[in-house]
Amino acid sequence: DAYHKANLDRFTSPESRVVSYVHFMPLDFASDIAVSEQDLRDAYDDRAAELATPERRTILQLPLDDEATAIKVSARISDGEAFTDVAEGLAGGNDITLGTVSRNELPVEFGETAFSLAVGETSGPVESPFGWHLIHVTTIEPGSIPSFEQLRDGLKKTIAEESAIDVMYSTANQLEDALGGGANIEEAASSLGLSVARVDGLDRNGR
Repeated sequence: DAYHKANLDRFTSPESRVVSYVHFMPLDFASDIAVSEQDLRDAYDDRAAELATPERRTILQLPLDDEATAIKVSARISDGEAFTDVAEGLAGGNDITLGTVSRNELPVEFGETAFSLAVGETSGPVESPFGWHLIHVTTIEPGSIPSFEQLRDGLKKTIAEESAIDVMYSTANQLEDALGGGANIEEAASSLGLSVARVDGLDRNGR
């Protein structure tokens, strides 16, 4: 009727298509990749330092007005006065704690000195852009490097996943070559041991 003809788009189903596709990602190939003992050992040698827990130290620092003052205060401590007693008397209630830190968390000027001291030892005068300081170490938490056995499983998984990326790209290239050679998607996927998925009735909006 006239209404139907005037509103034909309301009564017409949108065009749809049947879509076949192949989907894969690196994890699909990782379980098939053999990781040798030598690969694991090499990876451990390369990465253990990155996974190490750094040494940490609890550090106090006493800021002083100038080098001459720093030398005098350093001499008092060398003569037997306790760092904390001297620092509390001179700091005027200001916090002298730098906290428990690793070397790379300290200003460059402090790092080398602070990490060369023994527990309970006080440095000589140290200059920084902010003036002169005495540095004192109260505790040391040793760093540690995880053992090969602790990292073995994680390294194996990582190596397999990294290698799987190369396998995935190689497979994608082989799939393209097969399609370019005239195979349909089912034939090309089957030749590479891949699965084909299918979507029926897909419209242009992806529904």
